[in-house]
Amino acid sequence: MDYLLNNDWKIEPCHHSFVEFSIGEKEEESIYPIISNIGIIDPNGILPEKCLILRDKNQSIVKDEEFQFRVISYSREGNEIQKGGKRKRFQIQIKKEPNNENNENNEDHINFAWEIVDLNNGRYQVKMKIKDEGKYSIFVKYDGMNISSSPFQIQVFPTFTPRNYNGINQPKLIFGSQGKENGQFNNLNGITTDVNGSIYVCDGGNHRIQIFNSEGKFISTFECCGDRNVQLDFSYGMVVNSNGNIYVCDYGNHRIQIFDSEGKLILTFGSKGNGNGQFNNPNGIYIDVNGEIFVRDSYRIQIFDSEGKFISTFGSKGNGKGQFNNPNGITVNSKGNIIVCDDGNHRIQIFDSDGKFISTFGSYGSENGQFKNPQKICVDKKDNIYVLDKDNRIQIFDSEGKFILTFGSCGNENGQFNNPQEICVNSNGNIYVCDQIFNSDGKFISKFGSPISGNGQFNNPNEITVNSKGNIIVCDGAYNHNYRNYRVQIFDSVGKFISTFGSYGNGNGQFYDPNGVYVDLNDNILVSDHNNNRIQVFNSNGTYITQLKVNQPRDITIDPKTQNVIVCGKDNIVSIF
Repeated sequence: MDYLLNNDWKIEPCHHSFVEFSIGEKEEESIYPIISNIGIIDPNGILPEKCLILRDKNQSIVKDEEFQFRVISYSREGNEIQKGGKRKRFQIQIKKEPNNENNENNEDHINFAWEIVDLNNGRYQVKMKIKDEGKYSIFVKYDGMNISSSPFQIQVFPTFTPRNYNGINQPKLIFGSQGKENGQFNNLNGITTDVNGSIYVCDGGNHRIQIFNSEGKFISTFECCGDRNVQLDFSYGMVVNSNGNIYVCDYGNHRIQIFDSEGKLILTFGSKGNGNGQFNNPNGIYIDVNGEIFVRDSYRIQIFDSEGKFISTFGSKGNGKGQFNNPNGITVNSKGNIIVCDDGNHRIQIFDSDGKFISTFGSYGSENGQFKNPQKICVDKKDNIYVLDKDNRIQIFDSEGKFILTFGSCGNENGQFNNPQEICVNSNGNIYVCDQIFNSDGKFISKFGSPISGNGQFNNPNEITVNSKGNIIVCDGAYNHNYRNYRVQIFDSVGKFISTFGSYGNGNGQFYDPNGVYVDLNDNILVSDHNNNRIQVFNSNGTYITQLKVNQPRDITIDPKTQNVIVCGKDNIVSIF
């Protein structure tokens, strides 16, 4: 101890050095004051390079509006720390990236605010607000050292101006037609935009992805059908990351291809087969907050790093641990564990973030903890697991799969179900199962809807969304027997009927086969009125504003930057309003 105290220790600011002591409980209080002269006393020592940043990379960040991300702390042994108390040792720094107009990047000139909230479980919530638009690098430091994934870049957009739909009778731009040339489509089956407003169209019949600018001008395409690099053989899944890179499941070529925003090939990986890193008709792709790539093919899920290097795989056809028989619902809890509904095996399986099998629970049957084809799954903020199966009930388990309670049965009364299709839990713990709401104990709170045409009743509703106030907006559009509902209904957050608008017909505010509903940033309601060949726009109360003419609209999205409405319609046409 004298040696440690009486010598000068030269440690670089970017490094940590550790001296470990083995002491008994009686000596603990007496030794702490002595070794405090050497350095920081940190019995729950955080190692910055092992900490993780969790953030939504696809979030649109607007100037002068708060955005958040989380920091998960880890020890030098790689264990997640479960205790807080280190908030003051984290620091946030920011640097503005230079552009052609202004090369300033000094933090002193940046108007921003930040706050770190200790969640008291080893996790820290970071809240930030930046006053000016532009591209920034965010540095998260612990004791002056960058943590893992720091710095990261964000784009801050200008404040959105509410869209005025009055006077819009025709699209300002239409592009596309049947064919194989650039800008033409054959079986257009998907559309999305990136944070810069570029439009990505999945041109399935032509085996390609086409990219257009926000004005519908053709930019580039990925080559047509083939098995060489850059070529595609029936693309069957696409996702765009925050950098504008496009990840495509090349189904027929049994591989993944990654392109930049201009369609230049960055990377391709995979080949036909059942080995690690090989695929058998990949048909789903997902990118998590850390950039890891999850690919689904056949009866397994494979995980790759951002460079396409194989990390791990889990799942194969069968009923053993880590095997699947028609995997269905999937979710991820706060620890990054992957929870999968193994439908055909009537069970739930839990894997860590690397796909390593952790545990399984459930078997076929109707008793507590048993399942009949589990369909949907979600978790709450405590990581409790909610499972919906074909036995018309909800079962709740703790994070380890231990049964807590069950509710629901087959029927039409309050608290009963008839083949429910969706489940979710809000931040207050209320459970939403289609048209019913329960508290966290499974006690029925309220119900909205029944199979007929009165207020608050439905006839096979086909779309649902929620506005900024938490109101639930339902597209009640199906035709069945003598009931033509053809309308939109609005409920509050607990399912209490507020209002309805719409009826059968082709006049303003009337519908003929409405097949989708969308809410913009100003809570205006856009309804896809399929057989009337238009998008109708209403204010948040359902008052008609205007309509946008589109031939049998199929899919709709809104550019987060310009608020342009982009619609896929019949005859392989994309319309921008």
